[in-house]
Amino acid sequence: MTVPQGEGSTLEQMEAVLADHPDSNGMRLAIAGLYFDEAQYLPAMEHYTYVLEHDPLPEEEIEALSRIGWMAHITGQPETAVGFLEQAVALDPAYGEAKLFLGVVLLYGTQDVERALPLLEEVLALPDLPDSIRPDIEAMADEARAILGDG
Repeated sequence: MTVPQGEGSTLEQMEAVLADHPDSNGMRLAIAGLYFDEAQYLPAMEHYTYVLEHDPLPEEEIEALSRIGWMAHITGQPETAVGFLEQAVALDPAYGEAKLFLGVVLLYGTQDVERALPLLEEVLALPDLPDSIRPDIEAMADEARAILGDG
């Protein structure tokens, strides 16, 4: 499956490919990721939900659950967010994005600092954690420690 060349955005090209291959979870995840990155959560949610409902591979399911969980948090549904994110972490305890999202939701969405801190610390210990986000996660972990009186 190739993305057509020519006029239009990458997203439009990918949507055209998807029209020809509507059951491609991989293409749906790629499109959903673009929407997610642009904070266009409704179309992202539609694609992630489709993936979950159509026999996803484990890694596809984890990504969709993680992103849906984050979108639930962003839209003011912390308990729903925790549910999706806990499912993602249960499927792959090493999936850093889900752990990070869950830590943030627990810290700021449900104020469950005791559960948030270990997750944030685990994310900080990931060998592939991008340097660009490390300071933000360190600040969150420090905030959690201060709330708990551990730092």
